Amino acid sequence: MLDQTHPAHGRYEQMLANSATAAICAGPDNIIISWNSAAEKLFGFSADDAIGQPLSIIIPKKQRSAHAAGITRAAESGTARLAGRSVEILALHANGTEIPVDLSLSMWTENGQRMFGALLRDITDRKTAHDRLEHLAHCDLLTSLPNRNALQAKLTAAAGSVPLALMLLDLDGFKLVNDTLGHSVGDQLLTDVGARIKEAVGRDGYVARLGGDEFAVMTVNCVHPLYVDQITTRIFESLQSPFELAGQSIFIGTSIGIAMSPADGTTPEQLLSSADLALYSAKGDGGRVRRFFAKAMQSRTERRHRLGSELRHALARQQFELRYQPQVCLKDGHLAGVEGNRGKFPGMALDKMRLS
Repeated sequence: MLDQTHPAHGRYEQMLANSATAAICAGPDNIIISWNSAAEKLFGFSADDAIGQPLSIIIPKKQRSAHAAGITRAAESGTARLAGRSVEILALHANGTEIPVDLSLSMWTENGQRMFGALLRDITDRKTAHDRLEHLAHCDLLTSLPNRNALQAKLTAAAGSVPLALMLLDLDGFKLVNDTLGHSVGDQLLTDVGARIKEAVGRDGYVARLGGDEFAVMTVNCVHPLYVDQITTRIFESLQSPFELAGQSIFIGTSIGIAMSPADGTTPEQLLSSADLALYSAKGDGGRVRRFFAKAMQSRTERRHRLGSELRHALARQQFELRYQPQVCLKDGHLAGVEGNRGKFPGMALDKMRLS
């Protein structure tokens, strides 16, 4: 404890009085005994108004009982849980608004009594910047919808604990719009499509943009296939009318792949993979349709991957043979040409090759 008669005591008081950091002192009875000019500026109370008042004048109402109990415990035990630490809390301004502050609390003994000191700084700008960064990390800047990170967080929180449905949407014909009308029109189209999907889904689902022309819709609890089918029907209907952009009427459709939890997966990765396979199937069927995930889709994908791998290995090892079927002239029996295989395996088309 600093001796009250020590010359340094006056210097410390002068330093705190002129500090840009709000400095407040209170006794064991929670009554304010010191209040510097920075505290006046931060909280809107003059020193005359604050000194003699309980600290609760700057404590939000919902936190006052906990604060009073903490002060009482600290005064009785001689230790304060927050002493020596810097924490972010909400404080109350004289006008009734709550402001985020950084609080450093200290406690000491003076004339046999527990005394409390608090240094407080306004961190509204820092909090605003943090919230902005948090928003950017989870928001698609083009459409203002949640992005892939936000969807992953939602799936992580819900997958495996509650029934849910995940719908992946890929726009049909978007690349043609981008290539013919330009990226600025394409960007506006994506924004308008996102707005229509969100309106169609309403409160029944969580809409996100994953990137490019791919969107996602997640629903929880109400995940009966008929219910999900109703949502996809509303989405299809919302995109039927044209989008009026760049002086043209633009028609766009979508394909939808659907995965259900827990049947089709219990982790975000499994659900995204299953929905993506269902979307691939929908695109393969011509687009503008919905497809629910089925185990057979996974089997076909695995076979296709395995066949592709085996073909690449065989090509690298020169294990292919090219065989021709002779074409014989029936009139005189001479060799007129050959037929060779051409195209993609399986179902290769035969191509005639004439001999010179």
